[in-house]
Amino acid sequence: RGFASTGRMIECASEAIRRRPSWADAWMWRAAAWVMLREWPRALEDLRRGLEINPRHASGLGCVAYVRLEIATDRTREGKDAVPELREAVRAASLALEWDPANYDALLNRAVARHDLRDFSGALEDCERAIRIRPQAGGAYVNRGTVHASLGATAEALRDFGLALEVDPDQKLALCNRGDVRLVLGDAAGALDDANRALARDPSRRYAGAADFAEVEHRDDPGVVELRHEPGLPLEAGDRFRTDERPVAHLLEGDGPPEPGVPGAPDHPHRAGAEPLEQSIAAAGGPGCLGRGDGF
Repeated sequence: RGFASTGRMIECASEAIRRRPSWADAWMWRAAAWVMLREWPRALEDLRRGLEINPRHASGLGCVAYVRLEIATDRTREGKDAVPELREAVRAASLALEWDPANYDALLNRAVARHDLRDFSGALEDCERAIRIRPQAGGAYVNRGTVHASLGATAEALRDFGLALEVDPDQKLALCNRGDVRLVLGDAAGALDDANRALARDPSRRYAGAADFAEVEHRDDPGVVELRHEPGLPLEAGDRFRTDERPVAHLLEGDGPPEPGVPGAPDHPHRAGAEPLEQSIAAAGGPGCLGRGDGF
């Protein structure tokens, strides 16, 4: 991480490998650079070579778990089976924890994989261990809250997202996930506030899930929540969305495709969503996204 560029890091690691191919850390350094570039096959190959030299390299094993999770995410997005990658992530993180039981990132990554495999009890156990190791880090609280949300324990989920924001007020994922839960509970105003705060911290929307929406003005419908995937949900602060109140179509003012709420963009008429709220949230990938540990 002290290198001027990822390319320079690859050059230096490659030279180190050329001079001393039995040095496991050199393979791991180059793998880390491939991870930064999202070059998953190259990263896995270098990690394999490094782990052949040092099978107890906990950071390398943890990085394998991280890469497998990223591949699983890509496969899910493409509509492909992600279960084999998730199982590999659990296996690699478990090996890392055998050699380094206090490896916080490995615990976070195994919690993500277990959650996505619907092993919620295992995911909660990993989150609890991570919190004991780093009680002042927000990531484990976010993940525990997301697991609780998946179990329908909304009160516990809201508590955990609040704890994450207490220790890390800039936890964008905590804001997005809390917004998801508030949206499910019908607290549209609270969900909107969380989403706006998250987007203010990261306009790139990298952390946005089902709560990726913005309040927009309409010429004939002044209160509407704009979901990323399903536009046109009426905003009823303090009440639940009802599909029969959704307009068939509406016109965004000062807004244009593909991003809602962009000042100065042309008006763009489009149809409103027509399915129940729960389906809209599922289509947006929610409720909630889990945070991962570092690759290394």
